[in-house]
Amino acid sequence: MRRASRPRIILISNIDSPYVRGDVAILEDVGDTQLILYDGRKRLPDLLRSLPRADLVVDWFALGYATTSVLVARALHIPIVVIAGGWDVVAAPELGYGALLSPGRLSKTRIALRLANRVICVSEATREAVLRIVSRSLSVIPPGIDVSFFRPSGLERRAQVVCVAGVDNVVRYRVKGVDVLLRVAALNPEIPIYLVGRNTTEWERFLVENAPPNVHVLGVLSRDELRGLFAGSRAYVQLSAYESFCVSLGEAMASGCVPVVSDRGALPEVVGNAGFVVPYGDVDGTSRAIREALERADLQGAARDRVVETFSLDRRREGLQTVVRSLL
Repeated sequence: MRRASRPRIILISNIDSPYVRGDVAILEDVGDTQLILYDGRKRLPDLLRSLPRADLVVDWFALGYATTSVLVARALHIPIVVIAGGWDVVAAPELGYGALLSPGRLSKTRIALRLANRVICVSEATREAVLRIVSRSLSVIPPGIDVSFFRPSGLERRAQVVCVAGVDNVVRYRVKGVDVLLRVAALNPEIPIYLVGRNTTEWERFLVENAPPNVHVLGVLSRDELRGLFAGSRAYVQLSAYESFCVSLGEAMASGCVPVVSDRGALPEVVGNAGFVVPYGDVDGTSRAIREALERADLQGAARDRVVETFSLDRRREGLQTVVRSLL
């Protein structure tokens, strides 16, 4: 039996990530929220049992489970929201990247995006990708950055660069721009570069063996460790071939790092006028931008202000709750 006082919300995702958990917390303010981690067809019975008891469904990513839940929810007259996250709505054959490279995926994705009551995109770049699939009204609500946690420490910053980019296959190595980063590092041996992220054992060994001596491969850091590294560094670099948003970039900027990013995906819209945007793969131009970023202490405050004003958790909370309440 449904509880009369609070609506029941189901959030479905194929990954258990901080931003998904963050949305669960946001939705809890509106109704009793259940997270279903859809890690394959074995979870389909659980999904089908849960849907009829819901007052509202939210799908993170327009993947196969979103198509199924949209069709079932519409048949049961349950409102449903689909969040387009980036990888799920793109095809980049030159990179071997994107869910839409899979045969038959496009038609299923189009069904999910067309029949959902509301579609939320994490960036304008993702909105443009969705509009290449369907023509409909869309909301852009970026992921929220915890600006109270990621903040400047007040301590002196070192002339060093941070990049967050875990690698587990050759596609991710190229998409995250780690190949470009290593070439940039080789041209700037005097600049320490800290590469953070979850790598497979094989790829961590590859990075350690092939990176120039000034690249420090740190692997996974705790949230506190990452905050300390951001707050103690002058610049953050993301040279990706594609990004739908890049939460790590936002966290680094909130910590006062001056950003240097490629001109791909949503990276320029996250940075705005608070950092440097360089052509993807331009090693010389990136080197010049990094050297300037390390000297531009005046941009540290601008980087934080950009995130506080545009990408804070409060903005995410307000936007997501407004959509959900309008459907309930």
